[in-house]
Amino acid sequence: MEDLQLESLQRTVVGDGSRAPVDPSADQVLSQFLQRFADGSGQRSGRGAKAGMLGELAAVLEAADCQWLFGDFPQKATLALLRELAVSLNHYAAPLQQATEPGGLPRDGDPSCVTLAEQAVDVGLVLRSIVTKADAAKSREGLGPRVADSVLSHVAGPTFVFALTHMDERPWTKPSSRRVAQELLDKLLHASDCRSVSEFLRGAHEGSDGWFELVMEYLKTDLNRETWDQNPATKHVFSAVLQQVTRPWLAQHLDKVLPPSLLLSDDYRLENKILGVQCLHHIIRNVVRKGPWKFQSLRAPTLMHIDTPLETKIKDF
Repeated sequence: MEDLQLESLQRTVVGDGSRAPVDPSADQVLSQFLQRFADGSGQRSGRGAKAGMLGELAAVLEAADCQWLFGDFPQKATLALLRELAVSLNHYAAPLQQATEPGGLPRDGDPSCVTLAEQAVDVGLVLRSIVTKADAAKSREGLGPRVADSVLSHVAGPTFVFALTHMDERPWTKPSSRRVAQELLDKLLHASDCRSVSEFLRGAHEGSDGWFELVMEYLKTDLNRETWDQNPATKHVFSAVLQQVTRPWLAQHLDKVLPPSLLLSDDYRLENKILGVQCLHHIIRNVVRKGPWKFQSLRAPTLMHIDTPLETKIKDF
């Protein structure tokens, strides 16, 4: 970031928590990064420029004092910038649909997959720094859990989706990107005081709030009829998230998980049909039912555009 030199920033933002934040503010740094990252400006061009920018930002965040980054209580502008950063970086490292393999998966060894894995490493290090700082804020005087929770509520959705996208062996991942994604997920679970992905999504016990609704809200724009197959990772992330939420937690989220499950089962590609049926089967097994099973109880106004009745799909199992 040429206007805010890295060495100067590192001297500025490293603190002991005993003094007030100094210029440049975290908002200035994040805002300028987002602007420059979006237009790709700088002396270098292409991926090299963005990789350099991400490396510099990761170094700044790693060295930054929590007080400088979050303040006594994060302002709406700071939280919005952190959210925008997490979303922007997630999109930057998202695999694009490439109809070169059955199911639209890119071929192993595709140069674009190698590049994407490298981008995922760069992004993962930045997101890991943010989550680590949020975790550290929990034990800092003047910050505490309320600051950490406020930050996580804005970045946990895209961060979790990023980790699930890149942590498994897929055509677009490499050992380095999978390692960074796994480390990021571990950091996120620790910062959220969760022992497992299931606990992270559904809460520690019945009646507690997990992060499932926030994650599904983030996924929503990628799970409609027009967008669900543009990113080959989306269906796998959705399925993985769904499988972690069981009875009795799943019933309250029925309107969020049925439409994408039906979209998958309606697809002409066999592998997507199978994945959709698996999702529907999980829903049927884990929805709390009282009395006789009623198919009509699953219907919702949001599903009326589906051509094939749900009863027919369930009978086909």
